[in-house]
Amino acid sequence: MCCRARDVERDYLDQKRKSTGVLRFRWKHLEPVFGSTLAQNVTGEMINGYVDRRRAEGAEDSTINRELSLLKRALRLNHLSDKPGRLARMPKFPTIKERNVRKGFIDDAEYARLTAQVTDAWLRLFVEIAYTYGMRRSEIANLRVSQVDLVRRTIRLEVGATKNDEGREVIMTPAVYELARQAMVGKKAEDLLITRETVGRSGISASAGAS
Repeated sequence: MCCRARDVERDYLDQKRKSTGVLRFRWKHLEPVFGSTLAQNVTGEMINGYVDRRRAEGAEDSTINRELSLLKRALRLNHLSDKPGRLARMPKFPTIKERNVRKGFIDDAEYARLTAQVTDAWLRLFVEIAYTYGMRRSEIANLRVSQVDLVRRTIRLEVGATKNDEGREVIMTPAVYELARQAMVGKKAEDLLITRETVGRSGISASAGAS
């Protein structure tokens, strides 16, 4: 195996990378092709084949680039390790020009300034989830307590609830975990995860000023 998902996850957590939360979601696409392949057997041809496969499945170039970035880090960790049979030389990765770059996103510095102004716990959780995972507002607003697993530290989007109708599971960052834990206090499984403290469990909506 070129590298285990949890090895990369630990590396991402150590570096406090925001993409830690979606690592497993991206890894599930890489796993069938590279999960059981020895690192030294991964070639540029295999990687190009993966790109062709993902495009055939309808994946956007930006999505493929994020997945390749994860694979590259996995191989890099193997290359830098002292494991027997470690990768001696990194394979060549293709350069994919992204045509679907999403506009209107903020960088880490801007995000830090924004969250410094947010005092309501429910709104901070909403913003934290949106920034960390890139979920749509409707996806976040409709999250139920039952979709949050505090033991596994994951948030699950059900099939049919996402833009492409596929299920999705993300790993909670420490910040999301703590805010979600607080938001779940006193709630039932079917209750909305994020609710305004002033209106109890009636939740938030597009017209409730949640943007």
